[in-house]
Amino acid sequence: MGYPQIVLEAIKYYTPYFDGKRVVLTGDFNCFVGQSDESPKRGTLLQIVDFLSKHNIYSLYHKQTNEDFGKESRTTFHWQFREEQKFFLDYTFTNIEDVKYQLEEWNSKFSDHHAQTIEI
Repeated sequence: MGYPQIVLEAIKYYTPYFDGKRVVLTGDFNCFVGQSDESPKRGTLLQIVDFLSKHNIYSLYHKQTNEDFGKESRTTFHWQFREEQKFFLDYTFTNIEDVKYQLEEWNSKFSDHHAQTIEI
């Protein structure tokens, strides 16, 4: 089972708990467009995005930047702290209007991930 499938199954399982409520889903999804273990049968990041959008839940980064998934101009993770090994793995999805969101610059002394600031 790949990460996209795990995330999609978890979101589907918890949907009854957040459907129709104000929600913020955030963290390291460990998924990106084009990763080696994604497939329509096993799950893809775009299936996750599609499922959430049907529940009026959207990515704050992508709404703010108007960028497509898989074509992000920024990154959220540097594998093994390498500048050149970068991926977009961390997402913040919500259905709450007027949430302030900021993807921070990378601090390699702190983490291999970029911090996200979310203000509700």
